[in-house]
Amino acid sequence: ATEHSLLDGLAGQLAIRLSADRIHARDLSSVCAAFVRIRHVDDRRIGQFISHAASTMHEAAPAELARLVLAAALSGAAGASDFVQLAANFSGEKVGFMLPGELVDTAFAFGHATELGGECGPTAAMLVRQVCREAAAAPETCSLRQLSSLLHSAARWSVSIPFSEVAALTDAIVDRASFGGGPAPNRAKATPSSAGFGGDSDAGVPATEPEAAGPCDADDPSGIGSVGHREADDEVEVAAAARALTAVLRYLS
Repeated sequence: ATEHSLLDGLAGQLAIRLSADRIHARDLSSVCAAFVRIRHVDDRRIGQFISHAASTMHEAAPAELARLVLAAALSGAAGASDFVQLAANFSGEKVGFMLPGELVDTAFAFGHATELGGECGPTAAMLVRQVCREAAAAPETCSLRQLSSLLHSAARWSVSIPFSEVAALTDAIVDRASFGGGPAPNRAKATPSSAGFGGDSDAGVPATEPEAAGPCDADDPSGIGSVGHREADDEVEVAAAARALTAVLRYLS
């Protein structure tokens, strides 16, 4: 494709200048995002970029780290696992200060990174869990799409989160969703502690069933940087939330 050849040409020129110019992780995150957006993840190119980005990764904002991690995870480039583990340290320090959209993008990127295996997998899963915990602590700050996206990310990559956090996220979805203008469903039905789990509220379960991929489907890597920010009409928002809730209730039943 024309886009692929153009991007390859530009990336080749950039690669030549990596050692001579001060090209930092923040700049390279945009380049990596371009590769991901057109679904042309060249493991050799991405490997060069993430290797160079590692030294200035501390400068990157959460969304920029997420773009770099997603490209590394999708490419499977040499050194991707080590890069993700380093990125997890920097992202983990920033979780408490992330905006809702940044939480969504981070969960999406590190969810993909769990597929790299080795020591990288548990590290990435731990960060997804940390992101969900942060969102569950203040779910009122998240949009309907962001809430359902977080649940879907946890489910897609089988990241277990405590019942209490599932309850906080699903309760917030119920509060936000109009469900066609009708009344919100009985909140108790969406609360894990009411489904027979009693006081065992800190045990972990998958947030939703893995097949219930939705707004941040792993098959749509171009969503990074936009999955938490895209504007959608109310019907799409409610449909996404309904799918997330249905999967939660099906798991609990």
